Amino acid sequence: LPSEFIYEFIDGASRDNYNQDGSLNALADLVSLAGAGLAGDVFELQEGTAQIPQRLLQGAEVRLNTRVEAVRLHPSQLNYAILDAAGRETSVDAVVLATPLEFTNISLPVD
Repeated sequence: LPSEFIYEFIDGASRDNYNQDGSLNALADLVSLAGAGLAGDVFELQEGTAQIPQRLLQGAEVRLNTRVEAVRLHPSQLNYAILDAAGRETSVDAVVLATPLEFTNISLPVD
């Protein structure tokens, strides 16, 4: 997409909905654009957009309110190792950090 379109349209929708610019991940930006009238219509979900991540996470083990100190590549190189504030290390397939990274001291893998 042209950078002018991203800056003027996508950033505007993202800032309006999430108070963040167009550097959000693709899913969040698409949800933001669905309600922005991109195709001439405004779309909404009957039960709200909160159901999107809820349904994506059905069947997954989710740990909320867990302070993470570090995320590193597991020695197997196939998944990640999470180190929490209590010193426990857990092997996981995927990590979702639901916080602005600039406000954390989480150590992340370089690669």
